[in-house]
Amino acid sequence: SIIRLWYVLYTDVGTRQHDLGYATLLSDGLVNPGHLGYIEYFAKFMRLPDFNPFSIFSYYHPPIHHIIAAFFVRMAYTLGFSEPVIFEATQIPTFIYSIITLIIAYKTLKLLCIDERKIILPLALISFHPGLIYMTGSIGNDMMATMVLFLISYLTLLWIDGDYPAKYLFLISLSIGIGMLIKMNVVIIPFPVALIMLLRLINSLKSN
Repeated sequence: SIIRLWYVLYTDVGTRQHDLGYATLLSDGLVNPGHLGYIEYFAKFMRLPDFNPFSIFSYYHPPIHHIIAAFFVRMAYTLGFSEPVIFEATQIPTFIYSIITLIIAYKTLKLLCIDERKIILPLALISFHPGLIYMTGSIGNDMMATMVLFLISYLTLLWIDGDYPAKYLFLISLSIGIGMLIKMNVVIIPFPVALIMLLRLINSLKSN
């Protein structure tokens, strides 16, 4: 957590970003490209795009993360921070997603390993993974999507461990649906989850 916080504080919103784009002023009425422009659009106009989202770079992404980031931008603006400093607030939600991901990873490893000493190495690999630290300071939707993927994996293990309770099926389905509204890459997770469930069903039928 300390390393992630240091990285966010050390890295400004324009450094080491992917598909950054740019922002101007909340009052100028301009529509700007990239993740930063997409976040600015929601902070500026407070509505979904009323044009073809494929006509502007990065606007084709599902909007949940960008709407949340825009909320933090508006909060910074309301609190009296000046532009462009307010856009540094876009790193707050990704930092939060990163910490939640670590918590889910810890709970997942505890579920898999009875001996807590065995989780130290895999948890360290996740905690100090350069890609996950990098995404902590990003402004795109990758960290939120990663958080949801970790969550779905954890819920699937809970479903297996708890003799297949229906509530976990609901939570898994809900998480997949929300994930698809965060980043389309989440579409990869239903296939292994479905395979696990199919194999468990086959084993159950054989045992009966």
